[in-house]
Amino acid sequence: MTTTWLAVFDVDGTLLRGDCLVVAARREHPGLRFLWLGLGFLPSLLLRGLKRLSTGQLKERFLARFLSADDGCITPLDEAFVDQLCSRLHPEALARLRWHQSRGDRVVLCSASPRCLLQGLADRLGVELIATELESRAGRWTPSLAGPNCKGPEKVRRLEEHLGGLEGLCIEAYGDSSGDRELLQRADRPHYRSFSHGVRPYPGPGLGALLPVMAVALLAYGLLGVWSQGGALGPLLTRLWPTIAVGLLLVLLGYAIRFLRWRLLLGAVGQRPPWLPMPGSGWDRSPSRPRRARLARPCDPCCCASTAAPRLPSAWPRW
Repeated sequence: MTTTWLAVFDVDGTLLRGDCLVVAARREHPGLRFLWLGLGFLPSLLLRGLKRLSTGQLKERFLARFLSADDGCITPLDEAFVDQLCSRLHPEALARLRWHQSRGDRVVLCSASPRCLLQGLADRLGVELIATELESRAGRWTPSLAGPNCKGPEKVRRLEEHLGGLEGLCIEAYGDSSGDRELLQRADRPHYRSFSHGVRPYPGPGLGALLPVMAVALLAYGLLGVWSQGGALGPLLTRLWPTIAVGLLLVLLGYAIRFLRWRLLLGAVGQRPPWLPMPGSGWDRSPSRPRRARLARPCDPCCCASTAAPRLPSAWPRW
């Protein structure tokens, strides 16, 4: 019996750098206008953080604020927007997608972003698309969702609906966030933030989930200490502030020594970084997030009609 392979790619953060909703919003409202509209959107983000809004409701508000015309419909996006999305394709992800196509695998993009933003990209790449559906009025899209937000368990349900069931399929899925968890868990070969040949499952719960609990416990302990000291807290801080100041100075001195050592090491290999890195200079990235290795583009990401797969390295960059 012939095995049928299905490759499923998440879009935002996996196939694309960034979020296509934000790309479209910045395109419609460049410069300071985008920042001004963003300030007015902060209450909605706060409500989402407090769990008073669902992700679908937040998406409807975003579309209404950033991408709707005066008549309440979504502003049509042209081919130039598709070109902009193509320029943001991860070279590693594109190479892997073309590799699947060269093998004859069925390739599907599965995204929580609206179809009206991604259909042009899917057509350009020659793949199928599952996305969040919007209601239409007089042949134009509106900000209202026509169904559930295509995220989490909904991705698996929509995939089953689109394919008429997943029995007999070997699924290879690519995702980067908690919204792809169920899809990656359902896949036979999951790739969490990876485009290597080896599988990489979605990680289980870690210590990160305990950090908010620990923070609240430490805050409560500190408040209890302040309350127990009563009127003695002020004199105590007055007596200890020289020791606290010396401790902070020692910490700053330690960082200064590390910084100078870093410059000396770079100078030994012929590098001369600026003292104050400027955006776009190449030295404006945090040491805790090193620049990811980039592969040469195998072909034009938008107009390459050939599905020949570029030769993949044995150890693909991960992030």
